[in-house]
Amino acid sequence: MDPNEFEIAPGVKREQLQGSVWQAANPDELKAALEKAFDYRGDVTITRKDGSLIEGYVFDRRQGTTLADSYVRLYPKDGSEKVAIAYADIAGLGSPGKRG
Repeated sequence: MDPNEFEIAPGVKREQLQGSVWQAANPDELKAALEKAFDYRGDVTITRKDGSLIEGYVFDRRQGTTLADSYVRLYPKDGSEKVAIAYADIAGLGSPGKRG
């Protein structure tokens, strides 16, 4: 078999997410934004509803039946231990340096 004759799958067009900022509007938009943050594979900034910020790499998300029992997990940029944040506590998302 000639490996050059194998069918080659077309590439996937990726959405440019760097520099994006998202503000919480409704649960569906929040879930979609967190999926994009997970797919982004880079650091993001999460703004909590209390105004605090956390920057880090999103490595997991767990969707429960409500926003309160759904969590995003990340490795903080400062090197501290993994953090889990309830979707219900998130006010916005952004790339580093961009407040979400």
